[in-house]
Amino acid sequence: MATEIAQIDGGADLLLKVLSGERLSASDCLRLWKTRDLTSLGALANLRREAVSGNAVFFRREVHLNYTGLPVPSCPLCNRFASRRLSQGQWERSLELIHPDIVADLHLTAGASPQFGLDALCAIVRRVAALRPSLKVRAFTWSELETAAEREGTTPDQTLEALVEAGLDSLAGGTLMDLTPDRPHLVGERTAQLERRAPWVAAAAARGLRCEVSWVYGDEDDPQWVIDGLVRIRDLQDRWGIFQCFTPLLFQWPSDDVEIPMATGYNQLRAVAVGRLILDNLARVRGSWAALTESMMQVAFWYGADDAGGAVLPGDDLAGTVIGQEQLEELIRGTGRDPIDDY
Repeated sequence: MATEIAQIDGGADLLLKVLSGERLSASDCLRLWKTRDLTSLGALANLRREAVSGNAVFFRREVHLNYTGLPVPSCPLCNRFASRRLSQGQWERSLELIHPDIVADLHLTAGASPQFGLDALCAIVRRVAALRPSLKVRAFTWSELETAAEREGTTPDQTLEALVEAGLDSLAGGTLMDLTPDRPHLVGERTAQLERRAPWVAAAAARGLRCEVSWVYGDEDDPQWVIDGLVRIRDLQDRWGIFQCFTPLLFQWPSDDVEIPMATGYNQLRAVAVGRLILDNLARVRGSWAALTESMMQVAFWYGADDAGGAVLPGDDLAGTVIGQEQLEELIRGTGRDPIDDY
C-alpha cells in the first residue's frame, strides 16, 4: 500500500501524516484533489476511515416530509419527495400510517418559500411532534431558516429558540451556500454566504442542535477554491462542533432546462476521499445511494465513506422509488462492510 500511495505527489509524506493522525494542510489536500491516481487516493482515505469507524457503515431510519412540494437542490433524496404539495390533512394521514412505536428521524425539509414564516414552521413542528412523538424531528435547511426569519424579522437566536420550544430535535442543515442554476460557482458570492451563515451555526451550537453539512462542487471548479471551502467547513467545525456528517454532492439543478456536466465515478469518489482526509473533525462521511447510485455508493465505502444515509420507512406512496432498511443493509453487506443502525 505504501508503494501505491507514494505514487501521489508527496504521497509518502501524506501516508505518514494519516497513519499518525496528523492534520493535513490545505496544500496537502490540494495535491490530493489534483491527483489522477484515484486508487491510491482511495487507499489513503480508507486508512483514515477505518481508523474512525472500523468496518461499520452507519444508516438512519427516516421518514421524509416535504411541506411545500418545492425542490431542494442540495438534497437528492429530498427532491424525490418534491413535486407534490400535500395538504396538512394529507401529510398528517401519511404520518399516521407509521407505527406509533417506531423510532426514526422525521426529515422535514422543503424548498424555501416566503409563504412559510417562523410561526408556520413552529406550527408544523408542533403538529408532527404531537402526531408521532417517537419520531425525532430533524428539520429545515439554512435557506428555509433564513427565509422564515426574514419574514418575521427575527434573529438566528430567536428563530432557533422558538423552533426548539416547538419540539425541534436537530437541524437538516445541508449546504451552507445557496444554489442557483446560472451562477453555481461564484467564489466571492459563496464565500460571503459562508460568513453570513456563521451566526446561524453559532446559534445552533448554543442550543445543542446538531446537523449535517453538504458541500456542492462542480466538475469544473477551481481546485484551490474547492479546498478553501472545505477548510472553511473544517474551521467552523473546530469552533462549534455541530456537524455530524459530511456529504459531497456534485452540482445538479432540478430542471430539464439547465445543462449540467455528467457525473463521473472519478469526480464523485475523489470528493468522498478528499472530504474524509481533510475533514478530520467530522466522524461521518456520507456516500448515499440517492447521490451516487447504489453501485457507486458501494464503492464509496472503500474510498472514505462510512455513512449510507437514510433507510426510508414504508408507508409512503414513493416507496417504490426509495430504498428501505432491508435492502440498504443487503447493499452494505455486499461490500464486506457491517451495517449499523444509528438508532
